[in-house]
Amino acid sequence: MSALSFADGSRKLVRGGTDMDDTARAWLDKFVDGRHLSDAALATAAARYAGRTPGWVALDGFLQARLSTVLGRFLARDVEFTTGLGTTTRYGYATAAEFAAASPEQRLFRYGRLEQVGARASRTPGLRAYAALSRAFSDDRMRAVFERICGQPLGRVTLSARRMGASDFLADHTDDIEGRALSWVIYLTPGWEPRFGGILELDGPGGRRAEIVPLHGRIVVFDARAWHRVTPLTEAAGDRARYTFGGWYLKPAPPPGATW
Repeated sequence: MSALSFADGSRKLVRGGTDMDDTARAWLDKFVDGRHLSDAALATAAARYAGRTPGWVALDGFLQARLSTVLGRFLARDVEFTTGLGTTTRYGYATAAEFAAASPEQRLFRYGRLEQVGARASRTPGLRAYAALSRAFSDDRMRAVFERICGQPLGRVTLSARRMGASDFLADHTDDIEGRALSWVIYLTPGWEPRFGGILELDGPGGRRAEIVPLHGRIVVFDARAWHRVTPLTEAAGDRARYTFGGWYLKPAPPPGATW
């Protein structure tokens, strides 16, 4: 075992230094398209991330194609979503009364959050795929991929599945809460077009703004401190919904006995 050094001076043991060993790559290949797992591809992704302020990178077709299809179908057909409401005046989800009483400027988000899995879902491959992928993102081997991309050590992951439809929105905010270090989101609605809206906007220096279309199978990885928002869906989207699976890698927990 050799050590991979990070910019903050910490070190993590990995087989072969910065190179991914064959066993880890074979396991990851069950979830991630292999073209994103080569050392050259990961180096390119890391360079793109590091070359932007704040750091971000979009990778098309990140998951195995069949897995993206199965997950998208699962979220669209087998999952029950409830409306999540948020305001700038309180942390967490707001009640309908609190949301109604808030001014338009205070309303932070409205979207569908996963409430429960439908009764028939246990008989579909979607639930098994969702559970397996959720476990995979908590695995050290998957975490190491994201550490390679962002160039910093990461801790545990928290996950979220969401649905955005007509009248839903996500206003200006950062994810820099609860120890979050790295944000990521995978888009799972087939056939999405820019004219449908639902664009992720990431703010950069000097008023520059990146606009990222939620193309099916695309993942966006970005610094949790980045200011961002999602544009509302347009009339052109019709009854389509924007399904996503994403989450946040937290900062590593301090070692036992640490005083910092």
